[in-house]
Amino acid sequence: MSVLPSQGIGVRDRSGLGVEQTDQAVWFVADQVMVGGARAVAVTVSVALGTRVPLMLWKVPGLPGLFDRIYTVIADHRRRLPGDEPWCSANPGECEPDT
Repeated sequence: MSVLPSQGIGVRDRSGLGVEQTDQAVWFVADQVMVGGARAVAVTVSVALGTRVPLMLWKVPGLPGLFDRIYTVIADHRRRLPGDEPWCSANPGECEPDT
């Protein structure tokens, strides 16, 4: 599994995702699976840890909606959260020109 920034050269083209989609949510793309938002986080954690437990939580009534609301709040405020330098700033020359 590889983690790639959507702004990287050719990443959006290879995934078939557009700028608006990748600006709004994180995406998990592999083989025949393409999911975004909170579910993408669950799939990524599941694959990284080698367990289906994060995915099983999506079968509990009410939890998927709660996870989606929490994800939306975090995504809407992500620029205010502490973190590393934006990928394109840290990797000049490796970003699509329009980002």
